[in-house]
Amino acid sequence: MRQPWYCRRPALLAQVQADVEAFCTTLHVFVESDAVAIRGTFPVMHAGEVLERYAVKVEFPADYPDRMPIVREVGGKIPWTADNHIFPATGVCCVLLPEDRWWSFPPGKPFSQYLRGPLHNYFLGQSVVAAGGAWPFGEHDHGACGVIAFYEEKFGTNDAKVVVRALSALATGKVRGHLPCPCESGKIIRQCHPGIIEVAKKMPAWALRESRDSLIRSAESAERAQARAANAARERPSEQ
Repeated sequence: MRQPWYCRRPALLAQVQADVEAFCTTLHVFVESDAVAIRGTFPVMHAGEVLERYAVKVEFPADYPDRMPIVREVGGKIPWTADNHIFPATGVCCVLLPEDRWWSFPPGKPFSQYLRGPLHNYFLGQSVVAAGGAWPFGEHDHGACGVIAFYEEKFGTNDAKVVVRALSALATGKVRGHLPCPCESGKIIRQCHPGIIEVAKKMPAWALRESRDSLIRSAESAERAQARAANAARERPSEQ
């Protein structure tokens, strides 16, 4: 069985501990029997002043930094709803789209970049919305719609089918600029949708494969829901 990241990479754990300590004194790293977690209050800052604090628990998966930290707001300030960018069933905060992390907080970057960037922006956005404002950082939509929009922007297309075909090609790890473009235009990728190559440089094949599979599952789930609704409508007695 593979050892967890903090056993294999003690220097990375030491860096996380130092970054948390330097960020604020109200967050603390705990190395437990089978996991590493951060607990305490997270400060939302502006112009050097603390505007608000959120009680948080941040858990590191066994394969960190390949996988992102799992964040929960545990003080009850944020409702567990999709509109608040929290998964209702688990209370996990949707700090970033998993796909966006390869741009906003790629593996190899210090944990301080995550604390001061995506995580701070997430809680700042929560404070702004709670005060009656709009989400300040152009947050993505929920679920498959957000993932599709993300890749449409990166690939330079507005066709969801092109996104899925491009992801299927990228998932092989063998996409090159001189190959035919997945959009089936007949052109090579670098002359048609060069953004596909830029994504291949940022994201590993396994992450692209997960994106493709999640979109396919979402589409299949939507089709089943539509079929059930259609069957229910046909079976419903007509009004006299």
